[in-house]
Amino acid sequence: MQEVKTEMLINDKEVQPEEKEKVSLPPFGASKQHYALTVPNEDAVKIQFKAIANEKAKDAILHKIPVYKNGIAFKVADQGDMGENSTVKLSLTKNDKNISAYAEELEISVNPSPIEKICKASEFLAQYPYGCVEQTLNKFLPAVEIWHLNNKGKIPSIPEDPKLLDK
Repeated sequence: MQEVKTEMLINDKEVQPEEKEKVSLPPFGASKQHYALTVPNEDAVKIQFKAIANEKAKDAILHKIPVYKNGIAFKVADQGDMGENSTVKLSLTKNDKNISAYAEELEISVNPSPIEKICKASEFLAQYPYGCVEQTLNKFLPAVEIWHLNNKGKIPSIPEDPKLLDK
């Protein structure tokens, strides 16, 4: 069988396959070669592959592929009490030799804490008139958790509610 010469070009520069093997194919046959490449720091990469057996039996393909600088989007979130302090500092992922973390786009979302709604719901549950085991736990445990968070300073802007503590 006739040898098929192959050529891979990345941005018009020739790249060699990982393992150089002679390629010869029967009609309608298939073969594969693996090429390792470093993605360039550009907006796009031009990849061209040629296979030539003779003047009548040859083929080529050319693709221009966009390069996305962020391999994956990441989100950084934090929480804090903005009632007393209007500044929250976010620490981004530290760079190392394998990770390049930088922001191409920044979106800031400030949401009120759900703790106020939880306190109101706990007040409702504490006054719930029925008393089976499940309902007793449903009104008792949220109040205990709010009390616990409040004592640990996690929610310093919430005053103790004597109505809940009495229940």
